Amino acid sequence: MDDGYKRSDCNAFRINTDSFSEEEQEILRETMAKNFGIQCSVHKKGKYRNLYIPKKSARQFVELVKPHVLPSLLYKIALAP
Repeated sequence: MDDGYKRSDCNAFRINTDSFSEEEQEILRETMAKNFGIQCSVHKKGKYRNLYIPKKSARQFVELVKPHVLPSLLYKIALAP
């Protein structure tokens, strides 16, 4: 529940997939779209790549993961109105 963060400047998320290969990240991106309808992309941040969930898919992502997040960590997925 702590391998990612909500960007502080917008309602978007970065999932820390640094240890995944580029091929594995692409599989994850495709799986998120196909299985959950969550549109995301792989962004380069420094020398690593992360899965990026933009604002347009953020609420859908939150609804998917919220039932599985510990109450003490719900602040990590709180979206601004």
